[in-house]
Amino acid sequence: MNFEEHTTHTPTYYGDHFQFGEQIFRQPIVFGNDTVQTLPEKPWQDWHSHDFQAAIGAGANLILLGTGKQQHFLAAEIRAELSAQGASVECMNTAAACRTLMLLHSEGRKVWAYLFL
Repeated sequence: MNFEEHTTHTPTYYGDHFQFGEQIFRQPIVFGNDTVQTLPEKPWQDWHSHDFQAAIGAGANLILLGTGKQQHFLAAEIRAELSAQGASVECMNTAAACRTLMLLHSEGRKVWAYLFL
């Protein structure tokens, strides 16, 4: 077997902030295409399928949604709309989302993560 190693860092979650390299973020972030960007000041509960279009446009086939300290789920209609566009959505608490992101990213998967505090 030949494994390709991906060495780009992924965000680390510390409960009240994220760290990506030397940068500290104290607001929700999105990780995709090996970069981190801050998200609009809008709770994940107010998101709709169009809010995930950056991931869809970049060809992500999996979107992780870290919903803070507790696991919550997106509405079934939103998950269905994103699935119809080629991306599965997995909802989990943010700590689990960061761990899952690290693993999947290291495998070279096309995964984006929307991470909320």
